[in-house]
Amino acid sequence: LEQAPAGLHIHTGLEANDPRLMNLYRESHVFVLPTLADCFSVASIEAMATGLPVITTNVGGVPDIVADGQEGYLIEPQDGAALSCGLDRLLGDKGLRRAMGERARATVLEQFDARKNAEQIIDLMKGLVSGRGAA
Repeated sequence: LEQAPAGLHIHTGLEANDPRLMNLYRESHVFVLPTLADCFSVASIEAMATGLPVITTNVGGVPDIVADGQEGYLIEPQDGAALSCGLDRLLGDKGLRRAMGERARATVLEQFDARKNAEQIIDLMKGLVSGRGAA
């Protein structure tokens, strides 16, 4: 691996619920994932759960997670200008960053809570078995 440019830090070997990862989220202002492909961005959901606004690409199921301009910004793949613009906006405006981060966390708690979603699925299945649910 080549020497990283000044200010760029590469973190490897992080696992789910790793305390080092949680610390990185706490120390960060924005979560950026300019990916070319992503079916469903669990990494973005994790960052949003910590209250970070996100900048990620408008691919796959990502638009079902991040509403552009609400919890962060959706950019087109390989659009460096849009990435730079989003970063400039968020890093330059603490109030915007905080508001988007709060919306991001609220979205995760509302839409991506595993217990709540499991209960809804179980209730739906019970309704279908008893004949009360829609087919």
